[in-house]
Amino acid sequence: MSVDVFGRRVQPGERVKFRAKVAEQNDGSDVTVPVAVICGKADGPVVLLMGAQHGDEYSGWSVFSLLLPTISPDTLRGTVIGLPITCPFAFFGESRVNTFDYEFLNFNRIWPGDPSGFLSQRMADTIFRECVTRANYVVDFHEGGRDFLARYLSIGGSPVVRSRVGDQKRQLAVWFGHGIPVREYEMTAEAIRLGRGGTIHEAAGQIGIPALTVELGGGGTVWEEFQRDGVAGARNILIGLEMLSGEMAAVDRPQAVMHTCQWVRPSHGGFLVNDVKLGDVVTAGAPLGRLLDPYGDLVEVLTAPFRSVILDTRFTTAMHPGDWAFQCGRLDP
Repeated sequence: MSVDVFGRRVQPGERVKFRAKVAEQNDGSDVTVPVAVICGKADGPVVLLMGAQHGDEYSGWSVFSLLLPTISPDTLRGTVIGLPITCPFAFFGESRVNTFDYEFLNFNRIWPGDPSGFLSQRMADTIFRECVTRANYVVDFHEGGRDFLARYLSIGGSPVVRSRVGDQKRQLAVWFGHGIPVREYEMTAEAIRLGRGGTIHEAAGQIGIPALTVELGGGGTVWEEFQRDGVAGARNILIGLEMLSGEMAAVDRPQAVMHTCQWVRPSHGGFLVNDVKLGDVVTAGAPLGRLLDPYGDLVEVLTAPFRSVILDTRFTTAMHPGDWAFQCGRLDP
């Protein structure tokens, strides 16, 4: 079956790459995003792969660059759509937010967008209407950006989303596999206040489209181990959806599922020395890192709030008071 993406019809058996207009700059020139579409000869689901909503996160591009060339439309059942750079302005500025926007908006806090809003909101509205709504499933690739390293999967959302697509999101996480911890959270009033009601997995879930958020990598570069897991995990999902043939990889590894997570943050400014790495399991009160002053003297020891698996670690060293340092996912005793 053919598929329409940003007004372009892609026929069964076709592989196309093009740039789609999503907005205009202040000089009237077009703002575009790169789009890749592989339309299988046989019918099946439509899966949207998204990357670089935050402009300092390259994991999505790195996965797409290896995965998409290996998928043949001759053997694919359904359609794969790739958006390697979802927010171009954030990407241009190598920033988490769109610095060209009047309000410096975070793209993954404003879905499904607003056709009458600021620049970022208009871009999100166009992408949501012309691309996201065409999909049956969304896999949204993130990472730690320049300041962190991350390794976990995120599912959950508001009660409405959890009831509508919660089981499907859990299945996507299991298929992704590789022993990657799963953060399953319930949307709280505090999360909504911080804008998390505007994430793509929440907005997609509200209209019945399950979305999996993948957090792999960071530090402003591409890590081979995270890229490898991202490619294999995404392929697992396509196999699970019967879009590709083959055996899934590393789905037998235990995956911790956390319903409570907490960021550990310093009370002082200083230079952080990490004492843990991603995936470490630590006891309550265990030291995670040491904060030193400019003379090398100890200022503060950061400790785990509960028995945890480490989901994020700080990559850059200098910290202000209150900066995120480590994200801990609570493990059952």
